[in-house]
Amino acid sequence: MISRLFNKIPKWVNEIADNDPNKKLLQQLSQASNKPLSTPREMNFDIRNLKRLEDAEALSQHLNKIDWVTKIEKDHLNPDLLWVTATKQNYAITEQTLFDDQALIIRLANIFDAEYDGWYASVE
Repeated sequence: MISRLFNKIPKWVNEIADNDPNKKLLQQLSQASNKPLSTPREMNFDIRNLKRLEDAEALSQHLNKIDWVTKIEKDHLNPDLLWVTATKQNYAITEQTLFDDQALIIRLANIFDAEYDGWYASVE
């Protein structure tokens, strides 16, 4: 049983460093899904601790131009701060798409003096 679950996890996921939080998330997603990670699904990245609405809007506009749908919300723990969720439908999780998009989101968070808060995806 365990070997069958392990075989569902793509080789590139198992090659990620053990201390990288992406590894555990991808392993869990692989095990929970009936389909490969590359099966199109909904993908979300979160950026938190935006201090100004103008920054949240500028960040959202940049992401919208590259086919992400964004939502701006007040942070539920600190209503003085804002939270942006970037969502893409039909997202195939591959080594390249995940790490390229994650790097972009982290860079944008840094530009706007905010924090990257991680990603989550639908189970297919």
